[in-house]
Amino acid sequence: MKKISKEKKSNTDKDLTTDVVDLKESLESLEQRIVQTNSNKRVFFKGVITGLGGAVGATIIFAIIISVASWFITTTDIPWIIRLIEILNLDKVADKF
Repeated sequence: MKKISKEKKSNTDKDLTTDVVDLKESLESLEQRIVQTNSNKRVFFKGVITGLGGAVGATIIFAIIISVASWFITTTDIPWIIRLIEILNLDKVADKF
């Protein structure tokens, strides 16, 4: 078994103490960030922004789908589409706009 000199033991104790203090400061900082992240105000605004983003995104995607479908219907001469337009009176609705 190796004997550790008092000086080396003292340095090791200081290093451990410094490490413990650093670890404690890191944990306190982490705790503050967790409290801030989980605050009711932040969670509320995050929910509002997420909801608005979802609504805007869905609107854009729906508009693209409608535009492509409209273009497809107006440029094709597929008989069943023409009959569907006549049955639903979509040609009269389209004339209003």
